[in-house]
Amino acid sequence: MNKVLEIDTANQRAVVQPGVVNLELSNATAKYGYYYAPDPSSQKACTIGGNCGGELRWSAHPGLWA
Repeated sequence: MNKVLEIDTANQRAVVQPGVVNLELSNATAKYGYYYAPDPSSQKACTIGGNCGGELRWSAHPGLWA
């Protein structure tokens, strides 16, 4: 449950499993000029599932950004 399944640059969307670590998603999208917006100091440990279940929904900048 920790894989990046799809990066859809045309629709600015990534399909990932909940255990993907924030930094891994940013690294996977970097070659397309994108990064995963949440930038906590613990991005090496935070997971997408944790973001969705917690503070990301309250973030001022959720999602992928160019």
